[in-house]
Amino acid sequence: LKYCEVAFAELGKIRTPWKDHYDLTLRLHRVRADVELALGNFDVGCELVNEVCQNSRSVTDSIPTIISKSEALGRQSRGIDSIAVTLQPLQSTRMVPKRGVIWTIMKDLMWIKMYFRNHTDKEVLSLPLLTEPKYYVSMDLMNQVMAQAVQNGSVVTDWLICTMKSIRMTLKHGICKHSALAFTFLSILSLAQNDQQGAKRFADLAIAILRQTNSEGSGGFVYCVCAVTIYRWSEPFTKCLSLFRTAYFASMERGDLQNGFITMFTSIMYSYFDGYPVDKINRAMKMLIDEKELYKEKSNMCAIKHCGSGPSMLLGETPIDWEEFASFGDTVESIMAVDTSGNAEPITDEKEKLYPLIHGHCARLWMCILFSNFAVGEILVNKLHKLNFQDDPSYELQTIVPMYTGLVAAGRYRETKQRAHLSMLRRMCKLSQKLWKTKGQSCMGRALIIRAEWKSLKTPAKDWRRVKLAYDMAIAVSTEGGEPFKSCGHAHEAALACELAGNYFVTVQQHGLAKQYFTSALHYYQKWGATVKIDHFKKQHRNNINWNRLRQLTVASMQSGVGSGGSVPVVRFIGRSNDAASDHDDDLAYSLLYEDSLQSSKPPHQVGGGGTSIDHGPGNKSVDGGGSSLDHDHADDDDDDVSVLSDMS
Repeated sequence: LKYCEVAFAELGKIRTPWKDHYDLTLRLHRVRADVELALGNFDVGCELVNEVCQNSRSVTDSIPTIISKSEALGRQSRGIDSIAVTLQPLQSTRMVPKRGVIWTIMKDLMWIKMYFRNHTDKEVLSLPLLTEPKYYVSMDLMNQVMAQAVQNGSVVTDWLICTMKSIRMTLKHGICKHSALAFTFLSILSLAQNDQQGAKRFADLAIAILRQTNSEGSGGFVYCVCAVTIYRWSEPFTKCLSLFRTAYFASMERGDLQNGFITMFTSIMYSYFDGYPVDKINRAMKMLIDEKELYKEKSNMCAIKHCGSGPSMLLGETPIDWEEFASFGDTVESIMAVDTSGNAEPITDEKEKLYPLIHGHCARLWMCILFSNFAVGEILVNKLHKLNFQDDPSYELQTIVPMYTGLVAAGRYRETKQRAHLSMLRRMCKLSQKLWKTKGQSCMGRALIIRAEWKSLKTPAKDWRRVKLAYDMAIAVSTEGGEPFKSCGHAHEAALACELAGNYFVTVQQHGLAKQYFTSALHYYQKWGATVKIDHFKKQHRNNINWNRLRQLTVASMQSGVGSGGSVPVVRFIGRSNDAASDHDDDLAYSLLYEDSLQSSKPPHQVGGGGTSIDHGPGNKSVDGGGSSLDHDHADDDDDDVSVLSDMS
């Protein structure tokens, strides 16, 4: 910045610098605008951007500075303004239509589908490199619109129209590094249409284009989106974490703070939902918030703090306020209340409320499920389903919302016996089954948990063995379900399934089995490290826990190291001082993940392939394909509609 100030002082001695030294003046204004915006000096940076736009001789000259302003607006959590700044030159040059957007999207999508039916991936990658400046600059702008639209939860049509136009430009005029993001978003659209094969194809093409154009260093957002929306459905979690790591370093090294921090937040959030130790997740989240405040990067700050409130409540650092839970989201003030530092930008647009609302509802809904407050959970579910959360294509959101909704519906049905709750549970069972059948099997464990709840409500007490088999299957997949689950064992979901099973067996007077499941539940909760939940569980089920068996499980787990959680998969922040980092070195691993999880592992476990078992005591059968099947002869029609075990052989 000091060098820029000296250069500007010398430039000020020239009477008409834009006329006499246009190229030099343009470069200096670009550089200083980038520096000021990167340092968080937003007002000064915007003045320089406006000066460039007023004096530039062509739209092409002003595009890089417009993109810098758009990125700065995004970092200030002003996604709507960011998109408007970028769309304006695209619409003025007629690269993107102002009217008839939906019709244009449908027409372009039909053309693109026809093209890929008749051409192979090799032919696409053999296209010439894009050299026409007009199209290259337009695709750069459209990339910015796509990125901001997804990062800030804006209108879906914004990124859809830019995706279609970018793909058509690529196929007609040649590939460039900006083509990769367009193919990434095309893969999201394919997955939304339940075309898993097409989604994987376009995601692979996006990464191949980055490599072919030698642009891997600028593909941070591509790697992050592919991991979050495509690969997580079917690939090992460790592969997704390696993509997060690549995305983070690629973004931070080129100064893309917004995507760098979003990648870090996504990595931590996915680790939390995948059962990594709560205390380490909590420390990692605090470190992320400190870094964002240091860099004055305010995008999605409320959403991040709402998500981080979950680990904080489970550790007792933040009190659980059921009245606040019930009223959350009714006013903007309730959404902003999580930010006590005042660093988050005020929410001024309805569209900007989406991500904070979704993350806030999900964090509170999980607490309601863990502590069996289903009345408040029902309020949160009703509010959550009024949001357009389906527009968010991320794996975690698409899989946890049906599970949370189904669990709340089951709990409320037990309390009220209203069939509306049973119908909701049935719909969530069908939705979860559809997700893992059409998009990928990583979410199978969550589908099996709510399916077991359905079984427990619909099966006669005398047929409790069938319900036991359903719970055992859910626990088996959550703890030993093959590569998608192997990185940490989903201890939190296994614990919840064991607790639900224990509650069921108490109701059917099978107290010996209930004690075995409650013991296993406490074991998994201890591995997860949710201290508040552990204390609550001990008080509630103290007389139904086999403490000797619990000690044996703990010792066996420590000796084997399986499911113990490992390190939180975060990476060192660029620019952090050694003193600041040393405070966390004992608690957080700055490598991507502990080494064992990055080594080659066995192929994904197929349920029904034999060998996987859960030890809940005498009389428990292995969950395998050699003799465990449901007897559908005595099931009613509703039961058959949501059956999944019959399709898993």
